[in-house]
Amino acid sequence: MLVVVAIILIIVPTLFVSIRHLYDSHSLTLSKALALADTTNGVKAIVRDVRSAVYAENGALPVVEIATSTLTLYTDTDFDGKVERVRYYLVNGTIFKGIIEPTAIPDYPIASETTEVLISNVVNQNTALPLFRYYTSTSSEITNLTDTLSVRRIQVEIIGSSRFGNKTSEVSLQSSASIRNLKETY
Repeated sequence: MLVVVAIILIIVPTLFVSIRHLYDSHSLTLSKALALADTTNGVKAIVRDVRSAVYAENGALPVVEIATSTLTLYTDTDFDGKVERVRYYLVNGTIFKGIIEPTAIPDYPIASETTEVLISNVVNQNTALPLFRYYTSTSSEITNLTDTLSVRRIQVEIIGSSRFGNKTSEVSLQSSASIRNLKETY
């Protein structure tokens, strides 16, 4: 009986440590998978809209506003045949997508913007890493963020974070896209 009790006393703590290790590794794997999925979907949406940026219904240029954490452009983001004004912006670790549908005039009233959360738990705001970078047709980086006329390619880099159980993981994804529908002369 004493031998059986001694064996149980040796096996139970070892089993407990093994189960705890399995739980921790599962939490880490799942948190990385969640961060990767969320960040990937957001980067894909932004890149798709950049590639399909077009002139607005009122003739405005495709790229409206550029900043390190904000991008505003015109694109048919919902594939309804109408060009919407789309604004991506980062606030308190969340990337939002604001959409303004054109009116009959055509015009894009700022007050009619609808917003949705694109990606939660973005870590870029806590680092010096810009969310957006802008390049000319010769691949020179645009440092003057008022020069929207020269933008031909936009790079997006997002550091996403996710927590599962007691584990937090970060994933960094970067992609870029050229604006396909731009005329070279204005």
